[in-house]
Amino acid sequence: MALVSKWLTPDDAELIRSTIYTFRAAHAREWRSGRVFLVGDAAHLMPPFLGQGMCFGIRDVNNLVWKLDLVLRGLAPDAVLDSYGVERKPHVAQIIEQAVALGKVSCMLDPEQAKHRDQALLAGHVPPPPPFPWLEQGILQQQADAGRFDRTAWPAKPGGARRNSGAGGRCCRMWLAPHMQSRC
Repeated sequence: MALVSKWLTPDDAELIRSTIYTFRAAHAREWRSGRVFLVGDAAHLMPPFLGQGMCFGIRDVNNLVWKLDLVLRGLAPDAVLDSYGVERKPHVAQIIEQAVALGKVSCMLDPEQAKHRDQALLAGHVPPPPPFPWLEQGILQQQADAGRFDRTAWPAKPGGARRNSGAGGRCCRMWLAPHMQSRC
């Protein structure tokens, strides 16, 4: 109650529960085993400090669903699915690292350190946020508009790009990272 005593007194409310939360941060070593894929909370535990937990689950599914579609329709080899973990794991690891760092700032237990942090923030001395990480490995896809996928966009030229602007109305570019070239 001491933390809220300026605004709330024991006469105003009854404190039912007080606890200290421990936040966890982790991600799976492997994101695919045969026909089984880990996505969202099954693939990673993300502290709440950047508000990215559900967002990253959605990004996981977005990364995987178009690849599954291509493979199941026979437009891409099964090896394309190997890029899912290769692409997502480093991206997730960077965001988890940033969330943990932000948590250390916002959850300081030392009163003197917290006082200095608060004074700096109130004085406007706020460091810029780190850049949001880019996807840097695997198959990188960019879509300009909605439509259907045209077979001519697959496979991408190793080390280059192929562009599809066919009758389906979708503009799609894919780049094949060097470590994926021998798999497709």
